[in-house]
Amino acid sequence: MGSTRNDEEPPGGLPRGALHGGAADDAAGPAWRGPRQGREVARAKVVQLAQRAGLRLKQTFEREGRSLRRRAGGYAHAKQFKRLRRVLKRQRTVLGRVLRDVQRRLLEAPQDVRDRLQPWLERAERIRSQRHKDKHKLYALHAPEVECIGKGSGAG
Repeated sequence: MGSTRNDEEPPGGLPRGALHGGAADDAAGPAWRGPRQGREVARAKVVQLAQRAGLRLKQTFEREGRSLRRRAGGYAHAKQFKRLRRVLKRQRTVLGRVLRDVQRRLLEAPQDVRDRLQPWLERAERIRSQRHKDKHKLYALHAPEVECIGKGSGAG
C-alpha cells in the first residue's frame, strides 16, 4: 500500500516544517514584533524572568495581556484608532504595574538576581515610556540594536 499524504516530503525536497513561518519572518526577521505588541511582549518577558528568579509577584496580568494584544490587533486592522488608543493605554498601565511590583520585590533579592534583571527592566521601561513620534525607539526587547526597517537607513 502507498504512503499517505502526511508521510510524503514537501515539494522541492525541503525538510518538513521548512515552509511554515510565513511572510512575516522574511520581512524583518524574528526581532520585529509589531508596534502594538511591544508592551505585551515586555510584560510577558519581565514576568517570566521574575518568576525564574524566584520572585513572587502580586499579579502577572497574563489573561488580560493576551486579551489586550488581540484587541489591539483587531482595532488597528479595523482602523478603530480611538479604541486602539484606549487598549494601548491599558497595556502601558499594566506594564507599569508589573515593573513597579518587580522593582519592589528586587529590593529584598540577592545582588546577582538584581544584576541579571536590571537590563531587562530598563528596556521594558523604555518600551513603556516611548511614544509614537519619539526618535530612537526600542523595537525589540531582546535586541536593542534593531532599528526601524521601513524608512531606509537614515531613519532614527
